[in-house]
Amino acid sequence: MELIEANNSNQEKESKKRSDAYIRAKKKVENLRGFYVHLIVYVVINTFITWQQVAEHIENGHTLQQAFKDNGTYMLWALWGIGLVLHGINVFITNGTFGQNWEERKIKQYMEEDNSQTWK
Repeated sequence: MELIEANNSNQEKESKKRSDAYIRAKKKVENLRGFYVHLIVYVVINTFITWQQVAEHIENGHTLQQAFKDNGTYMLWALWGIGLVLHGINVFITNGTFGQNWEERKIKQYMEEDNSQTWK
């Protein structure tokens, strides 16, 4: 009887491990998808805005070269690009400051703090 209970316990643990692994993998895929959507939106929107700015400069009598030399044409690319780079770091550096290990450490920390407060 004890052997059956131990076997069931092992099966439950294995099932929980697979479930946890699936949840972590799903979260990683969602984060990756979010980054790619962000990247596509970044390129499409910035291309459209740059095209409008260049067209406006040309309408105002500037040459194509002058239109592209305007710093305002690149400012949105640069500022939004910083956010995109940070998003990429968060997604692709899994052992970084805010990666999987950080989340697990924080969860353990909060659980330990909660347990220590429960006993007081």
